[in-house]
Amino acid sequence: MQSPGDLDAEKLAGFVTRHSSGVDLLPAPTRPDEEELVSIERLEPLIEIARQSYDVVVIDTSSLFSPATLLAIDHTDTLLLVGASDVPTIKSLKIALETLELLEMRVKDVRIVMNRSGAKVGLEDRDVERTLRRQITYTISSDKAIPVSVNRGQPVVVDAPKSRVARSLQDMALGLVTKARSAR
Repeated sequence: MQSPGDLDAEKLAGFVTRHSSGVDLLPAPTRPDEEELVSIERLEPLIEIARQSYDVVVIDTSSLFSPATLLAIDHTDTLLLVGASDVPTIKSLKIALETLELLEMRVKDVRIVMNRSGAKVGLEDRDVERTLRRQITYTISSDKAIPVSVNRGQPVVVDAPKSRVARSLQDMALGLVTKARSAR
């Protein structure tokens, strides 16, 4: 974001890190004070160049409706709102959905992803759906393979590809990629 000159596909390629799985990653600033250096005027062209350079672009934003998050939402084809079966998270999801409506952000495809699905914590998926007045699109299984893979520094789909959670993530990714390809 701070490099001089115009951004193009070649310059973007120089800043991404390729994971052994084939995924390219452009990391966010690591420190909060560095985040302030990201200008919205430079972020929009970056998103457009990434969209031209890749089949699928995933932007992992904060849960706050900051200018950068609003810009990312404004350029999204599919918005994934991630939650878990606990009251504070469900409340945050409900507020996020209401905020999108209040801001009149017309996102065509909003999907709900429930993390740690199947954990017996007192809230069932149907309770969440009733509260949000939306269907849960994807469920990510609760699985001890996640903290193990995090501690090893590997994505769970690489570290434990046959685990329930890896299969959940692979199913979600396949659904999103299939949708993206059919939209082209």
